[in-house]
Amino acid sequence: YVDSEEIGLAERQIRELYETRGYPFTQVDGVESRTDRYNQQITFHIKEGKTRPIRRIRFEGNEIFASSKLRAQMATQTYELFESGGYVQTRRILDDFRKIEQWYHRRGYLYAHISNFKLKKQTNGVVLNIHIEEGPKVEVSHLQLEGNHRLTDHTIQRTLKIERNSALQPIEVEADRSR
Repeated sequence: YVDSEEIGLAERQIRELYETRGYPFTQVDGVESRTDRYNQQITFHIKEGKTRPIRRIRFEGNEIFASSKLRAQMATQTYELFESGGYVQTRRILDDFRKIEQWYHRRGYLYAHISNFKLKKQTNGVVLNIHIEEGPKVEVSHLQLEGNHRLTDHTIQRTLKIERNSALQPIEVEADRSR
């Protein structure tokens, strides 16, 4: 027995396969029919549409870092004639967004996030527009140590990764906390 949830999963898998081949707008519709009480037939109706390579990746809202730096964080690339890739793959794009946000966070922009994106169809492919909200840089303005009687503040501060007037990086805070 195959239920509607399994059919939906198969539809998504077929769409994702088509995405990897350059068909991001493929439509898949799984239809179940019964020939009798014990036999079930599932037919997948597929409308492939046109191949849509990524011709351009454009960033909007980024003022702190150049678009080329952000593009370097991405696995998604534009289509090049003699190169592999260059097609819209939803999972890869979403993973790229996470990588870009983490890249900002490691540099102290803890509120940076991809607020939206659009795929704009063109005759020869698509343009991927990515809007970033960078937010303010979060810095350590004051570093206070309490309860240290045997070591001086200066001795302890030399061992910490966190420094006064530097970008706050959560991973460094956690590393210093675990020492």
